Amino acid sequence: MSFMKLLSEMVRKHNQLDKRVARLETLEFTSYVGGWVEIETITVDTAATIGIITFSDIPQIFLHLAVIISARCDNSTGAAIVRMTFNDDDGANYWYDKHWFYGDTGACVHRCIALFGTLEFANYIDIGDIPGIPFGVGAMYEDLFCSQNLWIPDYRCDEKKTSCHWDNEYVEAPGDEVGPFKYRQFGGGFWHDTDPITKIDFDIPGAGTYAQNSKISLYGIGGTFECY
Repeated sequence: MSFMKLLSEMVRKHNQLDKRVARLETLEFTSYVGGWVEIETITVDTAATIGIITFSDIPQIFLHLAVIISARCDNSTGAAIVRMTFNDDDGANYWYDKHWFYGDTGACVHRCIALFGTLEFANYIDIGDIPGIPFGVGAMYEDLFCSQNLWIPDYRCDEKKTSCHWDNEYVEAPGDEVGPFKYRQFGGGFWHDTDPITKIDFDIPGAGTYAQNSKISLYGIGGTFECY
């Protein structure tokens, strides 16, 4: 990385930290019971450099978490999977299932990690695909981003395992450009742990990176902590 790019990245992170501190100071004195509060939004400013987006030091003052994702993969030959993990736990402590519908026919495909058998637990929760750059596509598909919502209820309760669910919609161009593949995906899973969530990673496996202008926003919902 050149000196100017390194300096630019340092300035960006410094400004991001200043905004985060200001936001947390505001949260401390704000009534947010029942409402949504933006904890942090991370936007990819430079293409093909970031393969993981991380939210750390998540405030333990809300009841639920919500995530809104608008993203695509910058150097994939097709759609890229996004994997979610909590608190730096990359062990076999997750389970998920995933469904998706193709095109106009509404055909449903189902994928899950078997609850019983050799693949009982995974190292992450698969939260769906984001569009990439298939071979031979034209400019029509270059700026397509997914539209995804993710919900994590009761994220700081230490008396039960953490569950989540998500839904995702996007259009992906095939290599022959005959027509786009239309996807509607949804799924859910859980973390086999009862620790409160303080950090969330959204990772594209392998060499994939987030495209420029990809954006993930983390929200806190409610301000009354009750564990059911």
